[in-house]
Amino acid sequence: MHRYGHTSYRKILIAGIVLLTAAAIAACFIGRFQIMPSDIAKLVTRQAVSDGDVKRHILFDIRLPRVILSIMVGAALALAGTAMQGILQSPLASPDVLGTASASGFGAAAGILFFGNNLFATLILSFTAGLISIVFVVALCRLKKDFSILSIVLSGIITSSLFVSMLSILKFAADPNDTLPAITFWLMGSFASSGSAQITFILLPFLLGTGLLYLFRWKLNILSLGDDEAKIAGVHPKLVKSIVLGAATVLIASAVTVSGMIGWVGLVIPHATRKIIGSNHGYVLPLSSVLGALFMLLSDTFARTIGFSEIPIGIITSLTGAPLFALLFLFKDASVHE
Repeated sequence: MHRYGHTSYRKILIAGIVLLTAAAIAACFIGRFQIMPSDIAKLVTRQAVSDGDVKRHILFDIRLPRVILSIMVGAALALAGTAMQGILQSPLASPDVLGTASASGFGAAAGILFFGNNLFATLILSFTAGLISIVFVVALCRLKKDFSILSIVLSGIITSSLFVSMLSILKFAADPNDTLPAITFWLMGSFASSGSAQITFILLPFLLGTGLLYLFRWKLNILSLGDDEAKIAGVHPKLVKSIVLGAATVLIASAVTVSGMIGWVGLVIPHATRKIIGSNHGYVLPLSSVLGALFMLLSDTFARTIGFSEIPIGIITSLTGAPLFALLFLFKDASVHE
């Protein structure tokens, strides 16, 4: 479980934070409209600079919110994936294993279909639908009176299929010349509409979900030994699983609500993190959040600068995530516990 000592882990974590900070700063300058680093001090102090108003708008109203939002979404998906793989003891667990991503996608599609360009209504419906998914999963487990890992996973599959079917109905009913393209583009993932409103909307859920997972990071290690051993160690398996899965659901719902359905981040990043530092969740959760944020930020920067028009970020994460997961698979068998 411990691949590196505490000192080595701190060095790796600090290195990741430094890389993330450097990438975030660079992303603020990279784009079709050039902003030089020397302009920053002038823009902040409102000194005279060529195209100052335009540059100030692009930097502070467009690029900086987009950088912040991509970091938050990447961290949220990576944390949720790590927690679900630990709780469900499955290397294939991902943010959509409980149907949360599909449910949030359905909610956003409903918002676009029924409320058009009303951003707040779309955000509310998407986030609410994501939270409803965990209610469905819990309800199915209660009806079966079985909260085993297999029961939770199967309930998640049922829930996901239900919301995917409902999403298909909405797409079928949407106007093919207007609404359907908007829904399709949103489902492919994008940070094109990033702004302070999206950051404000998910800030509290993001902090809540992250804080809960961080508080329960050590109990995830105990649960990996099995429910019987966890009870002997004084841990309530059912309660801990409920809290962790609830926190992961909040993170997934908030991420999908503002960015669309972005795949592979919550599956690949936890595996890559375990390859680096082992399976101790006290180490894996913080580092996976940093690597997830870095991966998402780099993917988004690439998506908005590679071509004449912006590429949906879901395409970028799939094109890079699948080969990366293949390398991890070939290097060593994918495993949650080592």
